[in-house]
Amino acid sequence: MNREVTPLPTLKELKQVNKTVYDILARAAYKYRSGDDFGAQKEINIQSKAWSAIPNAFGNEFIPLHTYDSGLVNLHMIRVCHYGYPITRLAFQEINYGRYQVISGNGTGDVVLRLGRFDYRFSNTGDLIEFK
Repeated sequence: MNREVTPLPTLKELKQVNKTVYDILARAAYKYRSGDDFGAQKEINIQSKAWSAIPNAFGNEFIPLHTYDSGLVNLHMIRVCHYGYPITRLAFQEINYGRYQVISGNGTGDVVLRLGRFDYRFSNTGDLIEFK
């Protein structure tokens, strides 16, 4: 099967082509990463990939479950929770910087992190075991 793959837009292209989407993603990233342009741009890039990968993007049926702070949406976690996209504890902590709470775990066993409505349990090797 020969399928042509359309490359994802770069951040610069996203700003030019769909400034509204870029502004929504940037608002969330910079809220938690003021003074960290590299981290914010990295987060915008990850969220942009999720935006292009999940069905119906900002019209996705799972948006209400992953909305926080008066309307900000975590598209990447929709991709993880409802579409099976893999995530490690380190990646979770990076994309959700400043937004999660440690519920249990001291680093020697499973760790439970809370983000919004969900608790995410990671193994001591950093793999996501479950979320509920």
